Amino acid sequence: MDPITLFATAKAAIAGAQQLIKMGKDVNGIVGDMMKFFDAKDKVAKEAVKDPKKKYSSDTSQAMSTVMQLHELNKAEEELKWHFINQGHSALWTQIVLERNSIVQ
Repeated sequence: MDPITLFATAKAAIAGAQQLIKMGKDVNGIVGDMMKFFDAKDKVAKEAVKDPKKKYSSDTSQAMSTVMQLHELNKAEEELKWHFINQGHSALWTQIVLERNSIVQ
């Protein structure tokens, strides 16, 4: 999948999670959207590295696109983190991050 489609997928997943949060869903109610979001976010970063010249006319435009997309997705992840914390699930968020780091290594 191309980076633009992956970015749109990540944005749609986070929008779904945010909508569920507004409807009063707890952490368990947004897990599916969170998983879709993180899958797409990771793929956005990997696709930019895998095929850097795809659809870009310059190195600078590629860099700008990648950095801006990841910046927006990182902000969305930060909002999810605060949702966990505000619902009293900071330890759960910490476990998720530690497990992710362990898997990445």
